[in-house]
Amino acid sequence: MKTVNKSFITNFVILLSCFLAQLKIVSAQTGTDYYPFHVGDYWVEHTDMFQGEYKPTTSRMEIESLDLINGKEYFRQKQRMTADDGSDEMIWYSWMRVDSTSIIMGAFGESPDIVQIDIPTKTINVDGNPDDWSGINVLVTDAQGDDSPSYTGDDIKALYVAQDTENLYLRLDLWDNVNTNFGNGPSPNEGIYQFSVNSDGPYDRMQLGIGYDYAISQWSLGYNGSSSDVPQGLEGPGYIGVSGGIIELKLPFALIGTPSNYSGIEAEVNNCCVQDYGILDEAGLVSASIFDPPLHWLNFPETLYVGYTWECYAPDMGGNYKWIVESLTETVTVPAGTFNECTKMKLIVVETAGDTVQISNMYYAQDVGTVMNKGWGAWADDFQFELVEYYVQSPKSMQVEPDTTPVAGKNLDITVTPTENFQPTTRRLYYRNAGESNWQYIDLTATGDTLNFTIPSDSVTYRGIEYYIELSDDQNVVTYPPTDPQTNPARVQVKIERQVVPLNLKSMTYKMVSIPILLNNPEIDSVLADDYNNYDIKYWRVLRYQTHYDSAGYFEHAQI
Repeated sequence: MKTVNKSFITNFVILLSCFLAQLKIVSAQTGTDYYPFHVGDYWVEHTDMFQGEYKPTTSRMEIESLDLINGKEYFRQKQRMTADDGSDEMIWYSWMRVDSTSIIMGAFGESPDIVQIDIPTKTINVDGNPDDWSGINVLVTDAQGDDSPSYTGDDIKALYVAQDTENLYLRLDLWDNVNTNFGNGPSPNEGIYQFSVNSDGPYDRMQLGIGYDYAISQWSLGYNGSSSDVPQGLEGPGYIGVSGGIIELKLPFALIGTPSNYSGIEAEVNNCCVQDYGILDEAGLVSASIFDPPLHWLNFPETLYVGYTWECYAPDMGGNYKWIVESLTETVTVPAGTFNECTKMKLIVVETAGDTVQISNMYYAQDVGTVMNKGWGAWADDFQFELVEYYVQSPKSMQVEPDTTPVAGKNLDITVTPTENFQPTTRRLYYRNAGESNWQYIDLTATGDTLNFTIPSDSVTYRGIEYYIELSDDQNVVTYPPTDPQTNPARVQVKIERQVVPLNLKSMTYKMVSIPILLNNPEIDSVLADDYNNYDIKYWRVLRYQTHYDSAGYFEHAQI
């Protein structure tokens, strides 16, 4: 049976398109805090599907930054799906804990700000007038001009949310006025305004569509059957207010229940229910819980094997996820190249309601990630994502080689070699004698691909040397040792051939003696006999207070 070592595997679910993004498998690191990603890493995939429609599409995932959220470090990941003909585009963000076991799904649209979905309290008069929203912060914003194709009223600007004891309120702002011609019809009247509210309430995945009903000359919730997973009676003009470029909704808790947690609030303009379905523009926020300690989504064993199965129930992410290892020897050819010894995993996603919504086969290459993902989903009958190109940075680090035979009173040379992808502009070594508290430093000098420094001879004493190194390229700071170097420095033992320390003993007196040196031969005679000749109690004695067998006290030479 073939096995593959698992030292580090990450996984996360991308919403909307519902495919698993890159699974990265990296070699184990020792002596350093190894991050699963590096800022600047990216992967590019290709598929023929865009939201269920046959349309060649390129998907790019990039690690944009390392953000601090609630005191924890998270990688910000930007996912952009773009139809190759330029007709459609989706952008969203997610955040991944650096230990790769906790996920926050983030903003759709162009706002990368991460927030928890905490609903502010305020009573809103649903009339399209924003004045009573004063003091309510925007949930998420969206850039101007990212609508595709561009129709009047399809470019989203911002999304707000509020609540009181009776209602949940939603407000959508557009960059221009609403389009009264939208109504699920053929182009150019193919748009519909739609809201999504995911929560732990009885209607956990509400889809709320609105349109202008010319029969009554009013905007109406649920127009033309555009809502789903909503309670009976939640439709009509009484729940909506529109003015200019502002749309407001009122959702009574008496109808939708009273959710205690919201895992997603989104708005989009789409051309639902026509042949060339697609999303024209979107914005929203989807938030999974922050677990501390993190929730382990994937509990891989140290060694993967064929037949290994694991499950994860994640209501915030839509239901139950089940993975099955089916093969460890797949060869996969995609535009990015041919990858051998790939791991094939089957993913089955079952919604909370019990419906299977995705079955896919994912192929992972060591040190690369997902090279192909194909299968079936509720959002597309068949899909296949193929890796087109990728770039995974090596960890920025350094190799340190001190002189292995340093001698007291002579210069101590240390050579440092940074990794090829790291060109530090600040290069500094801090050093001190063991037992001292203050550090001195030397700036390193470059010679080709190596950095060299010399600790001067007058600092190289029998006490030994403690040191640490700090390199920086203005964006990354790398230290050696990598963890807490000031309190956990590297150490170099210094060799001394002979150390003369006269004890100046007077007749019939005793003196406490300690020898703070790592000796080649620590026997008493080896240390003292060259000064006082062989042990003879007539001339010198040595004693040590210790426990010996069943008694404690001072014991002499032979019993020490």
